[in-house]
Amino acid sequence: MRRVLRDGGSAVISVWQSLNSHPVYEALFTETARLLDVPITDVDLAFSLSNPDELYTLLSEAGFRSIEITPRSLSIRMPDPERFVQFSILGAATSVPAFASMVTARPVPSRSLG
Repeated sequence: MRRVLRDGGSAVISVWQSLNSHPVYEALFTETARLLDVPITDVDLAFSLSNPDELYTLLSEAGFRSIEITPRSLSIRMPDPERFVQFSILGAATSVPAFASMVTARPVPSRSLG
């Protein structure tokens, strides 16, 4: 990001808080790691930038200046937990190699939102 910004340019990034701040993902990823017989660090990549000090160091070493890290939290409701898990695994498979090896036992039928 730093290389493509002009001098004085700004960047805004969003990262997840630590896995233990997300009980649903923590349960899902812990069980996934167990089923795949891999360390949890192989499946929790989306949460790997959760330490503000480490994030600050990475950004600083990349040449960013005037770094501000502002924690924010969102609460969400999932009306269909099965679909949430299915979509979480499908989404994770795009960036976490361990998830790509998982096979869905049976597809969850889609539901009308109307």
